[in-house]
Amino acid sequence: MQGRSDARESVGFLTVGLCAAWIAISIASVPASACTIDRPRTTPDGEWTVFESPSSDCGAGAQGPQIYLRHGGPGGAITLVSSSATGAPGGQFSHDPIISDDGRFVYFQSNSPNLVSAGDNVYRIYEKNVRSGAVRMVSSSSAGKWADGASFGAALSGDGRFLFFESVGTNLVPGARGYQIYRKNLSTGELALATADAAGKALNGSSGKAAPTADGSRFAFASGAADVVPGVGGNQVYFRDLVTGAIDLVSADAKGVAGDGFSSEPAVEGDGTWVVFKSSATNWHGFPNPTGEKRAYRKNRRTGELTAVSPN
Repeated sequence: MQGRSDARESVGFLTVGLCAAWIAISIASVPASACTIDRPRTTPDGEWTVFESPSSDCGAGAQGPQIYLRHGGPGGAITLVSSSATGAPGGQFSHDPIISDDGRFVYFQSNSPNLVSAGDNVYRIYEKNVRSGAVRMVSSSSAGKWADGASFGAALSGDGRFLFFESVGTNLVPGARGYQIYRKNLSTGELALATADAAGKALNGSSGKAAPTADGSRFAFASGAADVVPGVGGNQVYFRDLVTGAIDLVSADAKGVAGDGFSSEPAVEGDGTWVVFKSSATNWHGFPNPTGEKRAYRKNRRTGELTAVSPN
């Protein structure tokens, strides 16, 4: 997530149709070939693709990294997403978009002060309704208080109900400090600290890269905290049940041995039984890695089985 925060690197930070009203307030569409496409995300039906681009020729008046939406495949019409409700392009930079499965909402981080009323140039998470054009800032407390620090790394549950994001804000949840992950109920506005121990206390190290299950009740994440699982240190991948509070180590071999390298970039498959992640561990039985290369692995959380996804 370019140009955001060095803290992210310290923990290894992975519709069906637009209505006429939205089209009317959008910038003019341009040929897809005019844009450089980065970090694309596509809806399950393949109809909509959201992406980041630094290209100034993606849309009239847009400068620097911005978020765009493309209809269809290559050659489809492109529309600016990181704009105000009146269609004004973001005044600063926007990054790392994600899109809801139905293509209705796009979430991204931006330090543009003109996306919403009384905005500022702190990186925050915004929601764009691509049907109506409405924009709202969502990295806020349950009471609606804006975070007093930057927020990054939006991740959406498959049902679109919960938004996970990272923040260094100190006023979102009492007692939470440092780089933590939060879960926002997009319907009620309720915010909860996601990176907490079984007792609900904030973890003592930086965490990021939330990967929620379809219903948002559980999620995988990377953390350098030393108090996630007793006896486990270093940057590891974990899985937390937000209903029971239980946390288990993912970046371990079938014998439960934690990786001695840097593990991060989790992705959850299905109901969370399987978690894919990357690691430079050198100490896992059956997976020799003497040079400490970063490799992809797949963990079955029920059986403990670890398999290699790729050799490097």
